[in-house]
Amino acid sequence: MRSFLLFFIIFSNLKIVMAEDGLAILKNRLSGRIVGAHQGGLFSGHFPNTMDAFQAALNSGADIVEMDLHLSKDGIVVVYHDDDLDTWTNCKGPVREKNYEELKNCQFRLDHRAHIPRFEEVLQWSSGKIIVDAEFKDFESIKPALELVKKYNSYSWTYFQTQSNKEKFVEAHGYDPKVALLYAVNNSEELDWALDQDDELLIIELNNNSRSQAFIDKIHAKNKIVTEDAWHFSKLPKLQELFASACKKAFKSNIDIVISNRPKNCLRAK
Repeated sequence: MRSFLLFFIIFSNLKIVMAEDGLAILKNRLSGRIVGAHQGGLFSGHFPNTMDAFQAALNSGADIVEMDLHLSKDGIVVVYHDDDLDTWTNCKGPVREKNYEELKNCQFRLDHRAHIPRFEEVLQWSSGKIIVDAEFKDFESIKPALELVKKYNSYSWTYFQTQSNKEKFVEAHGYDPKVALLYAVNNSEELDWALDQDDELLIIELNNNSRSQAFIDKIHAKNKIVTEDAWHFSKLPKLQELFASACKKAFKSNIDIVISNRPKNCLRAK
């Protein structure tokens, strides 16, 4: 009995230490020029936000795979972009009104082979091989998604987007203050707020309106990381980075993490 208790105490303390070290490991992995695949890469040849797209991103050499999270009716965190299923699948209605068994059987109109993945499936697959960048599309997915991070101790290869929603950030950070978070800023007031947060607000996202060298310098001075979508740098953004020039411009602007629909192009630009 004493041996079991000793093992339990050691194991529990080890998990705490690993969680605390996870942020430092993740930060180290995100140093230098980093390429992320938006939804696995919209032009990967596979439907976005699916396991095949994520595997293609890993095979391409991308550092990060980006995705979107919702919570199903029965409490399963799933990877899907839209609130509703109508546009991309043969199912109807909001994701939140379907049990996972129903979602799993939805067929994508453009790729009948793929299925809507569980976030747990992604964490099991990634297992530190590639960094996971997941956006909370709803508040309901926050707690169960963070519980999965604890379950798989994926702190060193997972971070979450809260976009410009302070309530989402506060809720996520309050539930698990060790998980790395991203916050998107649109102006100097939002930037000052973000820079005042704990180290776990690791990544700050910019856009065409908030990007400036002064902002980037401020972020770096606080030892935080800058990210932006590559297509913001394209003269024809609707073409979604047809060439690698958008990524070149992003890296030239001192963006640390460039999220791209064409990660192969971006890797060449890197």
